[in-house]
Amino acid sequence: MSFSESTMNTDLDVSGFQPSTRETDQMTFEIDRLEPLVRDFPTKTLHVNVKFNKHSKQYETKLALVLPGQTFATGDVTDSWHAGMETSVEKMVRRIKHYKEAMSGEPEHARKVAGTTMNVQPEQRLDGEMIARAIEQDDYSQFRKGMYPIEESLRDRIGRWVQRYPQIQAMLGERFTINDLVEETFMLAFDRYAHWNTQMFFGQWIESLIDPALKAIVRDPDGELEAIRFQQTWDEA
Repeated sequence: MSFSESTMNTDLDVSGFQPSTRETDQMTFEIDRLEPLVRDFPTKTLHVNVKFNKHSKQYETKLALVLPGQTFATGDVTDSWHAGMETSVEKMVRRIKHYKEAMSGEPEHARKVAGTTMNVQPEQRLDGEMIARAIEQDDYSQFRKGMYPIEESLRDRIGRWVQRYPQIQAMLGERFTINDLVEETFMLAFDRYAHWNTQMFFGQWIESLIDPALKAIVRDPDGELEAIRFQQTWDEA
């Protein structure tokens, strides 16, 4: 189904279950949170897919926002469609805000967001106080800035990991991008920061989130990705 009331073109595809009129209205309410953030873009199209997986008994929510020159993908796998929609929209809100801030105020980082530079600066260190403060204040933008020193190494790691699996690499561009995986990984880190075991190096913990980030974004109806374990790949590297 499509919604034409909003200036943002939205396609909602639901499969595996039949939402009631009230549930559809709730989905629309969540989706409409994105409208004010993309109002200034000349074109904006949002594709929303909510599927009930009869094998896993879970709901797979996928969002793809198409803006001029950029497409952002995110999603979640949850026990209820409402939880998946809420978290997916919240993650998309973060993506849009981060993108707009980067485009308006930080030219060098803007190029990184667009994936047009591979300038790695390994000598930089993470600002632990800045990151902790961002978590305490629930400020994703500041947390994201705190991740700049490891962003390129993470992007490179994800790129090399994806290259090992042709079935995943074939999805790049059509279903998601490396940048989507980078952002999804950082958003998972923000949400799960309280669960970080400090006995593990922070970088290793971030890398351990690549696998769940991939599964949140990629639709995998046949369960092909379940056989791919990131930790095994890391141990082999």
